[in-house]
Amino acid sequence: MTRQRSYYRPEGIPPHGVFLRTEAVSADTEYLPHRHEWGQLLYVVSGVVVLRLAQERFWAPTHFAIWLPQGVEHACYNQRQATIRTINFDARWYAELPETPCLLEVGPLFKAIQDDLFARDVLIPHDKPDLRLCHVLCD
Repeated sequence: MTRQRSYYRPEGIPPHGVFLRTEAVSADTEYLPHRHEWGQLLYVVSGVVVLRLAQERFWAPTHFAIWLPQGVEHACYNQRQATIRTINFDARWYAELPETPCLLEVGPLFKAIQDDLFARDVLIPHDKPDLRLCHVLCD
């Protein structure tokens, strides 16, 4: 039986305009259609996530991230257990990213930075070094 979930909605975007999130998602979990007030890079650490956007489907295996600009309605489903991480930005952070959703191949630098931030439990960066690391993730 498929479990349906709603996406956690924070109380607004933090003052610096970026926050991170991680979640272990059980098998057969579906996130109902929703949209965000921020841009989102969704990175799959383990497993595979299927993202539905209108008539398109994006398969997100490890080594790739899905870019979702602000306001794009989407839904997610995973057949097997998965671990996902999201890096969420307000508009001032992502002027250089595409205006439409896309699949992005991520390299070792992206992985190292986000591994470091999550290992240190930096979900809302406040100090200048961590904010700079988030800028590099966005770049």
